[in-house]
Amino acid sequence: MLIDEFTIGAQLVNFLLLMWLLQRFLYKPLLAAIEQRERSLADNLRQAELAKEEAETEKNVFQMRTQELLQRRSEQLQFAKEEAEREYQRLLKMAREHADKQQQQWGQALKAEEEVFYERLQEAVQREMLVLVKKILADLAEVNLEEQIVNVFLRRLQESEAGKKFLQTETWGPIVVRSAFSLTEATRIKIKEVIQKSGKTEESFVFEIQEELLCGIEVVNGEAKVSWSMASYLDAMQQQAKSFFGKEAYEV
Repeated sequence: MLIDEFTIGAQLVNFLLLMWLLQRFLYKPLLAAIEQRERSLADNLRQAELAKEEAETEKNVFQMRTQELLQRRSEQLQFAKEEAEREYQRLLKMAREHADKQQQQWGQALKAEEEVFYERLQEAVQREMLVLVKKILADLAEVNLEEQIVNVFLRRLQESEAGKKFLQTETWGPIVVRSAFSLTEATRIKIKEVIQKSGKTEESFVFEIQEELLCGIEVVNGEAKVSWSMASYLDAMQQQAKSFFGKEAYEV
């Protein structure tokens, strides 16, 4: 088989033409497509990386906010607990103060009732005692109670240390004689005579009635005073009555 130059040249031309056509219409678009695809993939990778970074950022932000919420919740719970404890202590203090005040009021009320009771008891004892003493004196000594009180007082005035000191007073003014009952003229003269025996013959006397003396009598010269009454005996009886009725149970 003979290969002439024309045939070789034609085939060469055809080959070059084919290569140009392939380069023009196949390889170049294919390379461009491949390049475009690579750029697209690179863009997608970059987008994915950015998305990953954003997701990581979002995750960190979420974790941080979650931690802040947990911290805030813990702080709020602690604050609520402390506030509840303060409120409890406040209410407890108010309750104690109210209870103490109520107890004090009850104690004061009981004490007031107790004082009224013993006052009434003392009045009742006084009345009964006066009636009884008058009856005893009338039956046994045939003297009335007032005369006996004056006799006891005059004996105290002359024999007791307080009475002797009173009669020895150097400065004398108007002598005031107070009694829980009206004194007869004979009784007044008897009192004057006892005082005047100490040398005070020119002194003036004033006689007054003072029921608060509790069947008693007193003589006053300025600040000096001598007295006798049933108050001391009644006070002793009252103390015994308080002890009998358990007064200590009402003490506040």
